Amino acid sequence: MKFTPATPILIAEIGVNHEGSSALCYQLIDQALTYGFDAVKLQHIVPSEIWHPNYPLTTLSEKESLTNDLLNKMVSYSKERGIAIGCTPTFQGSAQVILDSGCDFIKVASPQSKYDWFILDEAIDTNLPLVVSNGHCDHDGSLKLLKYLIENTKQQQIAFLYCVSAYPADSVDMNYDEVSKLSKMCKINSIAFGLSDHNQSLYGALKMK
Repeated sequence: MKFTPATPILIAEIGVNHEGSSALCYQLIDQALTYGFDAVKLQHIVPSEIWHPNYPLTTLSEKESLTNDLLNKMVSYSKERGIAIGCTPTFQGSAQVILDSGCDFIKVASPQSKYDWFILDEAIDTNLPLVVSNGHCDHDGSLKLLKYLIENTKQQQIAFLYCVSAYPADSVDMNYDEVSKLSKMCKINSIAFGLSDHNQSLYGALKMK
């Protein structure tokens, strides 16, 4: 998977919407193809790897779980269907599982790119094309994150995504001045720039251009 400014890449976020069902996940991948997406993305969530054994698993249900076996199945299916697939690591050791599965790219979510840099480091170590979003960062935090990526990656493909971490986000919350500043910095450093879009309309994405 190659990130180039001249060719936008549309990634469909399946996330945890598969509800633990391989049949539903297949369906969502097919729908992404039908609507012209270039790639799909999952979240590697294994509740037992995230929560302490004595903690009641009320925050993450089993329906949000993506087992290693299900991940491998979805990677194989996506390759058969001719669509790229990536995944988000959510716990220590997850990045290696994603690499071993044959995913085309790895995506570090906003919370991890702000607070859990051990997950960011493991994602960098895979040398897979790397997508990072900044939804939990202010301007200084975004600059710190970009600086870290520049200093700790070599020939790795990187895409930096501006994000408003609200569900759903509102277009009025998007800081287009910040978008412009980050986009220019990414361009100077040969980093692809894009949007991790939580909006319910296409306005924010269209205005990014």
